[in-house]
Amino acid sequence: MKLRAQSPNYAAWLYYARCYRRQNQSLVLTFLLCTVQFVFVLPTIYLVRHVFDVVIPRGNWHGVLWDGVAITVCQIIYTVFSLWVRNVTVRTTKTVVSNIRYDLVSRLYSLSRTFYSESERGSLHNILVQDTERVDMMSNALIARILPSVFAGAALSVLLLWLSWKLFLVTLVVAPLLLGVNHVLRERVKRASQEFRRSFENFSKGVLFVTESIDLTRAQTAEKLELTRQKTYIEDLRETSGLFALFDTTYNLVQSNLGTLAMVIVLIAGGVAIAHHSMTIGALLSFFVTLRLLNQYGAQVIQMVPVVVLGNQALLALHQLLSSEAIEPYRGTAPIDFKGEIRLKDVSFRYGKPAVLNDVNLIIKPGRCIGLIGANGCGKTTILHLILGFYRPEIGALYCDGFAYDDVDLSCLRRAIGFVAQNPIFFSGTIRENIAYGAPEAGLPQIRHAASLALADEFIARLPNGYETNIGDDATRLSGGQRQRIAIARALLRHPKLLVLDEPTNHLDIPAVTRLMKNLRGLESQLALLLVSHDREVMRYADDIYEIENGVAVPVAKVEKTISPALVVEDALTGIEFKNQPYGTVPQAD
Repeated sequence: MKLRAQSPNYAAWLYYARCYRRQNQSLVLTFLLCTVQFVFVLPTIYLVRHVFDVVIPRGNWHGVLWDGVAITVCQIIYTVFSLWVRNVTVRTTKTVVSNIRYDLVSRLYSLSRTFYSESERGSLHNILVQDTERVDMMSNALIARILPSVFAGAALSVLLLWLSWKLFLVTLVVAPLLLGVNHVLRERVKRASQEFRRSFENFSKGVLFVTESIDLTRAQTAEKLELTRQKTYIEDLRETSGLFALFDTTYNLVQSNLGTLAMVIVLIAGGVAIAHHSMTIGALLSFFVTLRLLNQYGAQVIQMVPVVVLGNQALLALHQLLSSEAIEPYRGTAPIDFKGEIRLKDVSFRYGKPAVLNDVNLIIKPGRCIGLIGANGCGKTTILHLILGFYRPEIGALYCDGFAYDDVDLSCLRRAIGFVAQNPIFFSGTIRENIAYGAPEAGLPQIRHAASLALADEFIARLPNGYETNIGDDATRLSGGQRQRIAIARALLRHPKLLVLDEPTNHLDIPAVTRLMKNLRGLESQLALLLVSHDREVMRYADDIYEIENGVAVPVAKVEKTISPALVVEDALTGIEFKNQPYGTVPQAD
């Protein structure tokens, strides 16, 4: 049971140790520098003893001066090597932590959509930002402070044993007390660090909620409720952080006092030895100076223990994320020159119970427009996510140009699919940057052409800064229709072989959809289109229509009915001519 309890911690530290494999040369250099650095401690110890046992008794004040100068020079050289060690270790730890951060970000792109739907964004944000910073601090403490201090402490302990093994044994009297107090306080620090990390994560998630949901809070007039909740997080953080700081300070003070106690014992025992003429003053002072140095290095190690404890909690959290088995559902590697054909064969899928899709069969071909209709929540968006490879069916399979999804490189396939969601995602930046996202090689002429096809160039031209207009976080400075058009332009910029429009009439009116369809049908390439909507009127543009009902895709017969007069007028104004009109079921004129 104990081994099992320790296994996550062991695995996390094993991963952490492996991160230093490429830094072996830096670690060896650190060891060599620490060795050279310690060499310059030896002359200082010898000169202290020489001053009090030889120079001062002889009244050689010039000798005192020269010994003082020599000690100062040794200290300067020691300081230079300390800075060198610090520089090497900091570069090493920063490189390692940067690699860990890259591993985490890379891991995020390999995790399944199910993982994200079941995870809290605030927790993931805390791991990637706060926990990696704590691991950075721990790495700095371990490599830049504790490792050199342990090395120097071991060397100084050997020197103390050589200077006076009797006094060295006297100092060991404090060791059991030191170890006992260290164990008790370390456990308290560990528990306090866990509570501190928990409360900090809650505070971080709370702040994230405030910034992302400010409109919701104001619309629901929930400011007081939200302030009360955030105050609870803040007060909890104040209490846990204060408790952690208290135990941190207590730990350091107790350990420092125990180190001072050891030095007092040495002074008393050394004084008795001098009184009995079994030790010289110089010998005692050189031992005392060495013990003082050892105490300083020990204090550095002790001060870093709370940092290491907190870093250990963070390391466990990020390693758990790195070890997550919720990987993407497909692992194929074969590249594909996608032509636009997607086939769903006997596909069933469920998030829980009951099933969302049951035995769905659907085929999308180049040059054809397929329509999916159905009530909200019937499974239309799920089919889109299956096509994009975000999920894999529980039963059945998907094929692209006849190749099974399990075999092909999904990234290669997705590059040939243009997907416009109901609520497109944008980032803070210019219109040009948002349209060109994922296609950095695209120039402004290509961006303008895609925007023209998506009907976005009209409003962009009216903006003071045109394509260089900053749209704010999540395009808050744009209307829903403007956002939709930019999203469509982004999808078209990549020259997709399949374009998926999810609920286009949510933000685009029928006239706009009519003009958009004219542009898409006028493309030279045989573009495959998938229109997803609960609006039956938009289905007049589809060649084939499927209704998702009770999880089954049912073909809808094309029924010739009178088209709405408003649409006839719109067609006359735009000059659109549709083959095989009418498409689907269109409401009759009143």
